Amino acid sequence: MDLWRITVSTTSEASDAVGAVLEAAGALGVEIEDQADVTAKKAAPSPGEWIDDEVLALPPEGAFVHAYIESSDDQAVQGAFVDRVKTVLERVAGSGLRTGSLTVTVQTLAASEYLDAWRQYYHAQAVSERFVVVPVWEAGEWRPEGDKTPLFIDPGVAFGTGTHQTTALCLRELERAARSGMHVLDVGTGTGILAVAAAKLAAREIVALDIDEHAVRAARNNALQNGVSDRVQVRVSNLLSGVPRERRFDIVTANLLADLIGRLLPELGEYMNPDGLLIVSGIVQRQVEDTVVAMRTAGFSDLRVELMDDWAVVVGRYGV
Repeated sequence: MDLWRITVSTTSEASDAVGAVLEAAGALGVEIEDQADVTAKKAAPSPGEWIDDEVLALPPEGAFVHAYIESSDDQAVQGAFVDRVKTVLERVAGSGLRTGSLTVTVQTLAASEYLDAWRQYYHAQAVSERFVVVPVWEAGEWRPEGDKTPLFIDPGVAFGTGTHQTTALCLRELERAARSGMHVLDVGTGTGILAVAAAKLAAREIVALDIDEHAVRAARNNALQNGVSDRVQVRVSNLLSGVPRERRFDIVTANLLADLIGRLLPELGEYMNPDGLLIVSGIVQRQVEDTVVAMRTAGFSDLRVELMDDWAVVVGRYGV
């Protein structure tokens, strides 16, 4: 099927928030072109790779966020979606993030062009001391690198390859904390990369939640691709609504927007074992203080913050 690509010009800081609200508005998929990622690729291309400056042009405000919807002969369908996009963008504009212009443009794109773009520009990438993210289309050619553990990820139409700073921060903390036999909850799982990583770190059981059905399908497929679907349960859930009250977890990961983390925290302690570890990201550096205060209020202590570029992960223990 052909697609309409709705592009929003925004800042790197607000790109994840824009992507999240576009998914909630009904986009089939969301793709983020971040200035920092483009700069890094230009500075260190893969061996033999030629970089076309026109293809990898720097987004002028910091980032382009592309939302994809199925095209139609009825232009009213496109217009209605664009109107919905502009409405949800008002939420981002009022979030306190620096958003840039939030200019919206539309173009028609063959689905094959979108899928080919993933394969052309996304390759295996080490994201932590232990893990390397390997797109499934490179799985056959990928060879082990030292003691690296591969995470085979298929973004499908809807999601990235799991190499964003917030994902990398969460993976690094998960590596430090995971122990064999642990029970892990991943809220806002997306492609399921953190859930798959937890399984490969010998967690006994992982419950992965996402409000988006496209995410749930992608996460289930990635768990299967990595041979861990027997230990990863993926469910449609609005934050914690899909988790029975009697369940308790040793580690909870939540790579979400700051406002969603704030909504999650007040009831999260009910689902954690004593001394359970919470790993939250999806927040920019200037949102850290408010996140730390909210975590302390919710009963978390021994808090620690790690940064990557302007992104942060906050880690804390419950009931200590």
